Amino acid sequence: MTKRQRNRDKMIAHIERWQASGLTQSAYCRKARINHNGFYYWVKKYADDNSQATEDVGFFPLTVQERPTSGIDRIIVVSPNGMEIIFPCTQQSIALIRELVMA
Repeated sequence: MTKRQRNRDKMIAHIERWQASGLTQSAYCRKARINHNGFYYWVKKYADDNSQATEDVGFFPLTVQERPTSGIDRIIVVSPNGMEIIFPCTQQSIALIRELVMA
């Protein structure tokens, strides 16, 4: 394994630990004693590499979760990155969601 590959693997491991830590990039870098500018570069590169891979796929997994409510008045679609899209629970919304999911 080349030095470049070892550095890349090391930074990816740091990025994954940072994402799981809940800390800001600055706080993580101070705690891990790594250079913030270098870390920022690797975070951007990692995000670019992963977004390109995601764009190539063109879809993300959809999980249906039922939650007990007194009455269903809305449908919430949550993406893997946490973004929520809220639809009113109508026949038109249900038809639109089916069309989007089946496309």
